[in-house]
Amino acid sequence: MCLLGWGGDSGGNNGPDAILTLAPGEDWQARVDAAPAGAVFTVKAGVHRLQTVTPKSDLQFLAEPGAVMSGAKLLDDWVQSGATWYVDGQTQEFGYDVGVCAPGKACQYPEDVYRDDVLLHRELSLAAVGPGDFYFDYAADRIYVGDDPVGHRLEAAATEYAFLGSPEGAGTGVVVRGLIIEKYANAAQFGAIGRSNTPAGWVIEGCEIRYNRGAGIRTGNIQVIRSHIHHNGQIGIVGGGGSETLISDNEIDHNNTVGFAPDWEGGGVKFGGGYFTGIRVQNNQIHHNDGIGLWADGDIDQFVWDGNTVVDNTWDGVKVEISYGGEVTGNVIEENGFANPNDFEGAGILIYSSGGSGLTISGNVLSGNHNGIVLIGAERGNGPLGPLITKNVSVHDNDLTLEGNQATGAHYYGVSSGLWTTDHNHFAHNAYQLQSAGATPFLWEGARRSDAEWRAYGNDEHGTFNR
Repeated sequence: MCLLGWGGDSGGNNGPDAILTLAPGEDWQARVDAAPAGAVFTVKAGVHRLQTVTPKSDLQFLAEPGAVMSGAKLLDDWVQSGATWYVDGQTQEFGYDVGVCAPGKACQYPEDVYRDDVLLHRELSLAAVGPGDFYFDYAADRIYVGDDPVGHRLEAAATEYAFLGSPEGAGTGVVVRGLIIEKYANAAQFGAIGRSNTPAGWVIEGCEIRYNRGAGIRTGNIQVIRSHIHHNGQIGIVGGGGSETLISDNEIDHNNTVGFAPDWEGGGVKFGGGYFTGIRVQNNQIHHNDGIGLWADGDIDQFVWDGNTVVDNTWDGVKVEISYGGEVTGNVIEENGFANPNDFEGAGILIYSSGGSGLTISGNVLSGNHNGIVLIGAERGNGPLGPLITKNVSVHDNDLTLEGNQATGAHYYGVSSGLWTTDHNHFAHNAYQLQSAGATPFLWEGARRSDAEWRAYGNDEHGTFNR
């Protein structure tokens, strides 16, 4: 598919048959149902509220600057009641019970409230409401807030999804460009775009995807390019994909705003839930997410994650878990992992029961992480390509800065010593900046090791150790 700039003939496989407009207040689904094959919609500037669309194949949605697709409704007619204000008639209630919350968080309720584009904090009782808070009394269909709403824009998420996916009948080859998509009440693990699966051949380009409750995007075999995906309630991008999946040149930041447990699923980008091959993630800025920055979790094979900057995510920067072969190359990975309570996790790069026919970790620059590059061995069963164990991992030509008690190497959780011997995991030609590191920064054969011991086990015999 050839992608040209906004406002031109964006083509599609056969070129557009019609160029139409979508103005605020119009029924998107009705317009889509009436559109011919290959139609191009110009989405006019303004706020398009409470729209959900199941697009036909090869439709294009090209937004003018300032076009916003919002799942929220405006809240008016507030009534003061003591130190709070309330509004009636709030019948939105989607009844989700999806996900695991961090302690003290009410992450599972999707009916959020925003004040001037700032998410208010949900309280579970009216008595607890103070400044910056809201309480949803579902029995009374009433929302309370703790700040005077006069002179401010109050909105409530009242629609679940922006673009539905293939299970709902959406077609392939859809293009969405330049659109702001915000404030949808989608469940955790479901995307405001794509719901449970985005059909093949979709292109999401130059969009801003923000303030949605679950995932910003649920991927399939699609491209997400040059977009800003931020402040979503659970995660920026989640799903599967294939050889055509490309996540490139995006900024993915400040996701998991409502407190899903990071070790359950929260953060920047995650792929899993099936056997997928060939996913490419390149040249993205993935930062300040509450959770893991970039995560493969379940039967991902032959992926390429290259040239990303992964910074200040609360758990591991890059994690490859119960997956197979691929490449993690040329990334800059800094200041990740400090909320992970496990001694040898919270790594810049963590490989956990993965490797398959070969996993290459090379050319990365890591500094300031809770740990460096750590291979974890554990009994995690079998997948479509055989046992899920840490094997055939080649860690070479990386530059790692370690400080204090930070560590790099291989550690095991009750698995055989093959992690260090017969499973063919090896470190070679890496450069270590150890000027501020402890005396034993390496993990091998069940213990912390000195530089000399590390080399004696056959690791980095031609590496560089700067102290």
